[in-house]
Amino acid sequence: MIRSFAGTVLLTMLLARCAGLPSGLSEPTPTPPTPARVRVAYSAVSGGMLPLWLARDSGIFQKHALDLSLLLIPGGNNAMTALVAGQVDVIESGGSDAVAADVSGGDVVVIGMPVPVYPYQLMVPNEIRTGADLKGKKLAAGAVGSSGDVATRVVLRRLGIVPDRDALVLPVESRQIGTIALLRGAIQGVVDDPPDTLLLEAQGFHSLVDMPDPRFPASQTAIMVRRSWLDDNRDVAQRYIDARVEAIALARRDRARSIGVLRTYFGSDDRALAATYDYYVGKVIAQLPYPRPSQFADAMDELSRTNSDVPDFDVQLILDDSLVRSAVARGLAG
Repeated sequence: MIRSFAGTVLLTMLLARCAGLPSGLSEPTPTPPTPARVRVAYSAVSGGMLPLWLARDSGIFQKHALDLSLLLIPGGNNAMTALVAGQVDVIESGGSDAVAADVSGGDVVVIGMPVPVYPYQLMVPNEIRTGADLKGKKLAAGAVGSSGDVATRVVLRRLGIVPDRDALVLPVESRQIGTIALLRGAIQGVVDDPPDTLLLEAQGFHSLVDMPDPRFPASQTAIMVRRSWLDDNRDVAQRYIDARVEAIALARRDRARSIGVLRTYFGSDDRALAATYDYYVGKVIAQLPYPRPSQFADAMDELSRTNSDVPDFDVQLILDDSLVRSAVARGLAG
């Protein structure tokens, strides 16, 4: 009799569990992780930051238990200085800055590469039709060694122009300053991206070279942290990458929402915003943001020209793709 009663109770409990009814012995609900505060800086207002902005504005960071503070620090060098000093936990900026920092004894690690190609067009006045026309001219780029500086020098070499011999490359704090200088006639070339390229085209400038090409990888926008922070906060770093990978998938899936986010940061007309979305999502932003050594080849080459320690630097030592691999394996890339 006792055995029969016990069997009946067990059967009732199992049936209740299968039916989703309370059984009194159901498994406890997992405790969600405590929201972690993460200080994040990005170095430029660019279409490449769309998934970062989208992750915040759509609640994806909050979903992954991240209490995010997002700060614009113009210029990759400035963002890297803040990271190394511990003023922020994560930066999204040019990967060349990680090489420069670590060659000098830093402990920066690249954990993602959401923009693995050059996103630029080389914008010039209408009278410049070939690379040879740039001889004796002035171009604006970012700070020496920055992603914009590397891109400018790379594209000039591809055109047969030796930077600082055949054409002068002037450092400026941001691409926006370069755009203004081009509009005012102070320079004759700048690498730029939408929506600013549409503004320049409306003023009679044109693209001499369209740079986005998977055959020419670049460390254009990297996700970087200090190694000491990563060692102490690996779970938080994983949640950050999870959110970024999920946001890339959302950007590709939801054009209207993405354009709405771009409007918040650019305030451009709908045509320019649509062009910016199509350009970046279609040609620039990586679906799977793995950091790879090949993305640093141009940066290593350019930095080697002014720093003799760079050629012996093993860039593989500062790359950690395990967080992206984990996010992809769990289906967050869509």
